[in-house]
Amino acid sequence: MKKYKLAYFVNHPIQYQVPLYKKLAKDPDIEFKVFYLDSGTSKERLDKGFGKKVQWDTPMLEGYDFEFLPQVRSNNSGQYGFLNPVTFSISNYLRQGDWDAAWFHGYANLSLLLGIIECSRIGVPVFFRAITPPPTSRSSPIKTSSAKPAECAIIAPEVELVESVFV
Repeated sequence: MKKYKLAYFVNHPIQYQVPLYKKLAKDPDIEFKVFYLDSGTSKERLDKGFGKKVQWDTPMLEGYDFEFLPQVRSNNSGQYGFLNPVTFSISNYLRQGDWDAAWFHGYANLSLLLGIIECSRIGVPVFFRAITPPPTSRSSPIKTSSAKPAECAIIAPEVELVESVFV
């Protein structure tokens, strides 16, 4: 039986997701690989909110297959946004990997959005996960009027909403 090939694209290592990565990596029916846009939280870094250097006490890069994608742009601040970090290699990894599906964490980054568009173009089904915080008083009128909490959705290659999961 052929293993189901699942590629996961995310800005940086997220400590509370590592147990899920390890579980998926152990599943004999799944070939799972994480593609990071940035190494950010996997190493000691200055946390501006705490005003000191911090490092997770959990190994963030063990027990699963991963790769850091080459970056075109990153300010190495640990602050992530639409243009930080930027990589244009997601489409290459999608085409070369013969993936059964691609899973994207978030939509607030140009590289991740381009990856979702590429999946639609080449017919790779998309799993999508995002934690959308409620709008704040500093949010733009567009964000304020359209923001709704979302946890996860599965999107078909035609970019139609198929089913919500993990809600």
